[in-house]
Amino acid sequence: MVDRKSPLALLVEGEMKKPGVMRELRVMAKRLAMSQEEQDAKDLLAKSLVRVIDPDDDPWRPGAHSFLAHMHRSMSKVRYREQRALLAKKRPELVFDGGIAQEGLASEGPRADDELEDARTMALWRKLGAILLARLVDDRLATQLYETARKEDLEPSEEAARFNVTVADIKAARARLRYHGQIVLDEWNAQEDLRMKAVRQQASTQSEEGTP
Repeated sequence: MVDRKSPLALLVEGEMKKPGVMRELRVMAKRLAMSQEEQDAKDLLAKSLVRVIDPDDDPWRPGAHSFLAHMHRSMSKVRYREQRALLAKKRPELVFDGGIAQEGLASEGPRADDELEDARTMALWRKLGAILLARLVDDRLATQLYETARKEDLEPSEEAARFNVTVADIKAARARLRYHGQIVLDEWNAQEDLRMKAVRQQASTQSEEGTP
């Protein structure tokens, strides 16, 4: 259970009492909430606040990032989980990526409600996921986390209990997943940039050849 009187919780409470902070948090939550309705924004903010005072979840670390910046990141992650759960209900045949840089890729804008685009996106994540697994072939815990995340959305404490390791071990494995996942994503983006450059160059050449 989260200790709401812990030193971290008291620090967060102090930040929230600063002039303008609660107003900024409400605006942020309203912008990030999927429906952008007032109640959804309140729920998103409440869920995120619980996470940032939990040392085993997504704790705010003063000095690393500003409180508002960390809250924005945390709310984006909570919203991503909710979006992923909704997609799982809508398209259960899709297999999730398991966390390839996903928490750092949450868009600030509304997600397009288009099943075809969802399918294309998930197909890409599956492809990148296979590449990631090949990189992690010797990392048993990271591979286990990845495979589990494709089917379940567990908290670090739940993962630690399942695999009989510490929460610190889980966080370290997640960090390795993010690190290698970002490399895989960067490599794919670089290939896409080259492909699109070639397409544009070909189109330009064809246009010039067709010009009298």
